[in-house]
Amino acid sequence: MNSQQKMVWRKFQQTFPSDEHCLEKIISGLVKIGWEFTCSRCFSKALKRKFGERRYFCSDCHYRGWILAGTFFEFIRKSRLWLGAIWLFENGIQINAWQFHRLADCAYSTALMIFRKIGFVLNENLESFENAKKTLSENFLSLFWKRSNQTPRGEHPVMEQDCCDQLDMLTNEESIDLTENNKQLTEEQNAIMRLVSENKVHFDQICNSLQLLSGQIMGELTLLELDDLIERHPGNFFTQKSKKNTKELNNILSDASLPRQQIDAFCDFVKSQIHGISRKYLQVYLAIFWCVEDRKRWSSEKLLQACCRSNFKSSRLLFQYVTPFEVLIS
Repeated sequence: MNSQQKMVWRKFQQTFPSDEHCLEKIISGLVKIGWEFTCSRCFSKALKRKFGERRYFCSDCHYRGWILAGTFFEFIRKSRLWLGAIWLFENGIQINAWQFHRLADCAYSTALMIFRKIGFVLNENLESFENAKKTLSENFLSLFWKRSNQTPRGEHPVMEQDCCDQLDMLTNEESIDLTENNKQLTEEQNAIMRLVSENKVHFDQICNSLQLLSGQIMGELTLLELDDLIERHPGNFFTQKSKKNTKELNNILSDASLPRQQIDAFCDFVKSQIHGISRKYLQVYLAIFWCVEDRKRWSSEKLLQACCRSNFKSSRLLFQYVTPFEVLIS
């Protein structure tokens, strides 16, 4: 930890002296983006909640629910850690998960999960950023020093790139179309796909239509989400997966216009902060680097608003993510 990190963290603690104050700041961020807090059972807005409480009481149906359900911050335990990490990023502080774990006095695994999920939110915004450019992941070979579940057994982490290159050669548009057309869905998944359209459908509507156990339906929805067939939105709403992102990616500037200094700047950033990364999460770190460097775009409360607009990121989705053959850099 350096003096700048400690100074900004002290300012954060003075501004938000308790976990309750941090929770209220997150809720105010959701209100600013137009989030409507309604009862997850009867959709009533007549909710009662004390300052800093995570649970609400519905005056109409007497149901007790979680105020952050359906948002990016669903299931968080300590609002202070999440808001603190966002605060540091918004202030342009260069910090890694290990430093944050010591600064905030939390488990390293928790700090790493928070940083990666925030990185996922940043990457969503990077995909739609008009000045983003494509480049090959092999340009960052010197950074691949950490193993992941994609690293071949007994091999150096750099070998992940070789496996990616081989896979890219085997994969073409015809094979992708064939895979999508032959994808086998269960009877329940087919029923869900018939219900879910481009218009948002609430989880309760799906349960009422199919008359199945909510746990079973949630499991099928998770599988469809992982298969990139449906998309989950805040408030437990679902739609069929939009193809807009694919079109946007096709319009992003090619590698030919990417100056070498941008790649070198990112490499210097990684080496100074964490010495090395795995290829698996390269794209996530590229998005974090964008946040640290572009202070005009990611000024005060901009990252918090981006997180509020994003949907919940499960640990399973995090674990299954792999950086694509071509990556985006700002």
